Order: sequence, then C-alpha cells, then structure tokens
Amino acid sequence: MNLICNFLYNANKIDKDMKFGLQIALNELLINAIEHGNCAISYEEKSRWLENNSTISDLIKERTQNPDIAMKKVTFEYTISPDNSKFLIADEGEGFNWRELKDASNPENLLELHGRGIMMTKNLTHNLVYNDKGNVVSFEIGYNNQETITPGLFRNMKFRDINKGEILFEEGQPSNFLYYIVSGLYNVIVNNKIISTLTADDIFMGEMSFLLNNRRSATVQAQTDGKLIKVSKLEFITAIKKKPHYALFLSRLLAQRIQRSNTMQ
Repeated sequence: MNLICNFLYNANKIDKDMKFGLQIALNELLINAIEHGNCAISYEEKSRWLENNSTISDLIKERTQNPDIAMKKVTFEYTISPDNSKFLIADEGEGFNWRELKDASNPENLLELHGRGIMMTKNLTHNLVYNDKGNVVSFEIGYNNQETITPGLFRNMKFRDINKGEILFEEGQPSNFLYYIVSGLYNVIVNNKIISTLTADDIFMGEMSFLLNNRRSATVQAQTDGKLIKVSKLEFITAIKKKPHYALFLSRLLAQRIQRSNTMQ
C-alpha cells in the first residue's frame, strides 16, 4: 500500500493530500477485508469487543487460531494508467449487506465506535462500488494534473531552465549526475537517430548510467523549452539516507527502463 502511494506521489500523479487520502482508503478497505471478510467479525461483535477496551487486533489473532480462517487470503489488485488509478480488494468471506450500512454522518450515529471508514473512503475516492455479495470492492482516483508536483527529495534544489535544442549530455560522457524532469520534452538520440522522447511522466533522465556507474549510453537533446533539476551523486545519496523509500522507487523505475529497452531491441 505504501509503495503504491509513494510511487503515485513521486511520479507527480497525486499531491500530499491525495496521497494521505489514498492511504486512508486503502488501509480501511484492506482491514475490513481481513476482520469483517475473512475473519467474519460482525459489527455487533466488534462493538462488544471495543466496549470492553480490547483491541481489534487481539480479536483477529484469536479468530485466526482457526486454520480454515488463517488460510484465507485478501486479493489486492491495482492498475496505474496515465489519467487515473483503479483498485480492487476482495476477500474470501461471506460478504455483507452494504446496502444497510449506517450513515456515520447522521447525528444519531455519531457515538458509534465504528462504521465511519467506508463513509470516509467514499469521500476520498471515485466510483466506489461493491459486488452484490459484498466481498469485492473497487474504486478509482483521478490525478492532480493542474501543476507539476516536485517530490520533497528535490524540493530545495534549484531548477534549471532548458532551451529548445540544448544538449543535456552526450553519448560516452562520464555519468556523475542525473536530472529530475520538471517539464519539457527531451529526445534520446543514438547514432544520430531519435529512439525515444522523455517527458515529466518519465520522472528521471540519465538514471541508468548514473546508477550503474557507466558512461552515457545516449545523447539527450531538448525538443522544447523545459525545466530540470540536476542531482549529483552526493546529493542523491544524502537525500536517500533521509528518505530510503526513494531508493526502492528509483530501483523499480530502473528495472522498468531496462525492460522497455530490451523490448525495443
């Protein structure tokens, strides 16, 4: 869950508020799938348990002493598209009558110990839908495309204005920095032939040779005006120490680039 939320945030798809909201929605629905779905803990049973000042995790541990319950799985699927992301969570329980959910915003239900999670999830997402049985739920989120969101890792670094036609680096040059792409289009050129064009959706430029300690494998030239953030190895390593999840994010991006490169060959 955290990897997906961080990926969408680092990829400029969602801002901090949207990231927080997505974390709440996914966390709520995944927990519901475990406790109400696979563990078959009813709302009444959960209420009695919470009223006795016990934690729900203790009840889940107790319930999963049953091997049949402990064997059950929760399915978590996601599709990340250019315009939105879609999520599906399914459990192996008997489902529930989602049509009879209490409205947690109703003053009569304000003192209820639970039941607010699904209402919050509906407010934080789009097109939240349960299947008829009630053991599969899906929803989607749109992206904040109004402006470029710079991750905190690079927020204090200076932007560099790039002019159309400018060459950022050439094939064979030493690789001791990478670029974070804020805006603009950038042609990747090998043997005087454009093999791809990078945009802000690609996030980084020059990361493969940067991470693999190789020389530049291609020349990159600006197709349009744009903005970049130049990140040295020292700056990157220092930042990664403060926020280690960026290393995993960049490793995943590198793997995707290598896979794409192998496909093109």
